[in-house]
Amino acid sequence: MYTNYSVKQAANEISVSKQAIHFAIRKKRLPAEKINGQWTIARDDLVIYLRNRYSRSNLKHNGSLVYDPSKGLLSPSQIATVLNLQPHQIYYHIYRKNLPARQSGAAWIISLEDAKKHFKRG
Repeated sequence: MYTNYSVKQAANEISVSKQAIHFAIRKKRLPAEKINGQWTIARDDLVIYLRNRYSRSNLKHNGSLVYDPSKGLLSPSQIATVLNLQPHQIYYHIYRKNLPARQSGAAWIISLEDAKKHFKRG
């Protein structure tokens, strides 16, 4: 196990392509330092990147958080957890256009207040 990784080593370590590592660096999702013309990635940064790679809790669009619990804007999974429902129930009501929601890319954003009102009625 290394303390610092090259792009190739990092890609092998987390089972992705070198292009995926370069993309993450370019998008500033994975901190890296260029030393002698080669990207170097700290092990701790790679671990954090791997942990957050599929997390939507820090998902940003135009520099702002997509899901912002402080504003009551949550994902369908988060709404399901809060309301003690299954995520598929939330998606069903979104697709039937019964539950107000908006999309940011592939992500659905729902107001917790709207969801509570909707499921209190239904």
